[in-house]
Amino acid sequence: MTKKYYLSIISLAVIILLLPSVTPNDKDTLKFLIDARDIATENLLGEYGIVGVGYTKNPSQIIILLENDKNITKIPKEINGIEVKTVITGNISILTGTTLSGSHPTREKRWSTLIGGISISPRWKLFYGTLAVTCGYRFDGGYYILSCTHVIAQNGFGRHLWKGYPIVQPAVVHGGGRDVVAHLSKFIKIKYGGILPNYADTAIAKISNRANDFHRILGSDDCSKYTVSLTPVNVYEGDVVRKSGVTTGVTESTVAMESINILVQYGLRKARFYDVIAVNQPFSQPGDSGSFVDSPEWYNRFVGLVFAGDEGGDDGYSYVCKAKYIVNKLNIL
Repeated sequence: MTKKYYLSIISLAVIILLLPSVTPNDKDTLKFLIDARDIATENLLGEYGIVGVGYTKNPSQIIILLENDKNITKIPKEINGIEVKTVITGNISILTGTTLSGSHPTREKRWSTLIGGISISPRWKLFYGTLAVTCGYRFDGGYYILSCTHVIAQNGFGRHLWKGYPIVQPAVVHGGGRDVVAHLSKFIKIKYGGILPNYADTAIAKISNRANDFHRILGSDDCSKYTVSLTPVNVYEGDVVRKSGVTTGVTESTVAMESINILVQYGLRKARFYDVIAVNQPFSQPGDSGSFVDSPEWYNRFVGLVFAGDEGGDDGYSYVCKAKYIVNKLNIL
């Protein structure tokens, strides 16, 4: 046998040794975790002040999020043989802002060219959120604003607006009442009542009166820019993610739970969301709803949109609806 043959065998062996080990037991453990989470969701979510049910893989635990500790003794110690951990997070609610933050005034001003990470709102509405990114639409050649449904397609009390509603930049509370830049085009309606599940809170508006910086996001110095991809990417427990929002600017943190089911407060109503990402705080604050979340490790590909947060402070979580439920549903490019 030739020297070249032996070198090929050695190279193959090295590659195999360097590959991450995925055993049937790993897959079985993940399946058990998902099954246990789903059982807990069906039987416990919304009961005893439970606002979230997720899991971690290291260690293998079911994570129960609670508004308070009043009923903590009623929470089972294990589900399907898997240990249960309780976390007091307080209520989970959408992250629109209503007051001037002052932390990143550049993001609250009028921009002659639309870019991800700046202030927007529906006209005449006294709240604000974040423009995620400008993008295309599969069925025409126009340019669109991407953000959350509750940022550009609701009235602040959980009621949906109508197609064609004017969107302003900056938001009304930032002095942009007359600066119409787009009109509401398409959105995913939020289902309320805590029974039917939602998977994404997202909307687009067609740009009508402003230039745009396509697929570009405002950087950490509120001046530089970085380019993102709208190709969805899955992230997992421990992965680093990044967002650019009006209130807190550019922040990075790690994924705490790669899939969690939660109850989210929209005004006086609640909505059930399944399969969202929990990111460790500090990551976002009110006003950051709509922020584009990407993976710097995966070429700035699309992870999802920030849409909710809890009351746990730096020990709590920020919640991100996944890109895979956004891109195909809205047909964005």
